[in-house]
Amino acid sequence: MNVIVRRTQHLSVNFKVAGVWFGTVLFTAVLLLHQGNIIGQLQGITPDAWWLLWLIGLVLCAISFAVQYGLTYLPANQALTLLLSELVFAAVSSYLLANEEMGLREVIGAALIVSASLLSGKCTPHHGK
Repeated sequence: MNVIVRRTQHLSVNFKVAGVWFGTVLFTAVLLLHQGNIIGQLQGITPDAWWLLWLIGLVLCAISFAVQYGLTYLPANQALTLLLSELVFAAVSSYLLANEEMGLREVIGAALIVSASLLSGKCTPHHGK
């Protein structure tokens, strides 16, 4: 993904984000059609679940915009760290939201990713100082 974003520097961040959203909607529509009974599936969603889905959708839209913005304007080594930090957030979210177990390997992996992020900023030359 990092390489694709770098090769599309001529496109605006808004255009890239719209492409991500369009791809997500298209992929979801294909899966719903494949499963069949779309109307029944949609009617089976409770009003509380709809609110949760809207909230998750808004958060994912904001995250996709932030990621595209970061990948477009950050140096390559920091952009890679941004992508790797997604793993840390996924692990912490699964622990908090789904009561998933985080073993020693996961904690060490998260610490290594966070450390790489911190070191990445130190390794980038600061011009003009």
